[in-house]
Amino acid sequence: MSKMSVAHRYLSVDLIKRTLYIEVMDKFFALAAPIRREIIAILSDGDQLTATMIAEKFQLTPAAISQHLKVLRSSNLVRMHKDAQKRIYELNPLGIAELEAWASQIATQLNRANPIPKVTPPDNEEVA
Repeated sequence: MSKMSVAHRYLSVDLIKRTLYIEVMDKFFALAAPIRREIIAILSDGDQLTATMIAEKFQLTPAAISQHLKVLRSSNLVRMHKDAQKRIYELNPLGIAELEAWASQIATQLNRANPIPKVTPPDNEEVA
C-alpha cells in the first residue's frame, strides 16, 4: 500500500470520527448557554412559537433570541418552518433523541465499568 493511500485512509477515518463527534458536540455547545436550555424547556411542551413569542419570555431583544435560535437550529435541536412572514419554531424530537441515545450509551458504559448498587427503599415501619 502506498504512503498516499495509507494517509488517505487515516484521513477518511479521522474525518468520519470528527464529523460524528462534532454532530453530537454541537448539541452540547448549543445547550451550554442557559438561555438556550430555557428555550428548549419552553418548546418541550410541544408548542410551536414564533421568535417574537419566545423573545417575550426573556429580557432580550428579538435579534438576540434569533441568534440563539439559529444555534439551536444548526445543532438540530430545534426546527423552523415559515408561515407567511412568521418563522415558527418547535423542538426537533430527532435531535433530542440523539442526545438521549448518547447519554444512554455513556450511562451503560459507566454502569458496566462501575456498577451502581441498587438501593432498596426503607420499609415504612411505624416507630412505637
